[in-house]
Amino acid sequence: MFAAIATWLVACAALMLWGRDVPPADERHLARTEDGWLLRLHRFRPAAGAPPRPAPVILGHGILMTRLCWELAPWLSVPRMLAARGHDVFVAEYRGTPGSRRPPGQARWAYDARDHAWKDMPALL
Repeated sequence: MFAAIATWLVACAALMLWGRDVPPADERHLARTEDGWLLRLHRFRPAAGAPPRPAPVILGHGILMTRLCWELAPWLSVPRMLAARGHDVFVAEYRGTPGSRRPPGQARWAYDARDHAWKDMPALL
């Protein structure tokens, strides 16, 4: 069990190092949750000349991940691929990631999965 957890942590660290050279999104926006967290949305505009799509795409990351799970490199990027096909793409960063900011006075890890579902999702949408 320990070996599996250690392997997973090393893999996450490697992906974060690999993804740090990814260029920024076209736009960055902040969404405020009802309890005061500021969450970052990274927008990738549809490519010029691509057929327009009717609805935006919102990508979210897993637990203990960041937006970089969708963008491992400029040439290996789900949001850039979708934008090239005409989608308006937003990549969300939930509470607890480097792209989010907690309200003053709140403990760093004072949240759980329910907060992601009931507070982060409505703010991001």
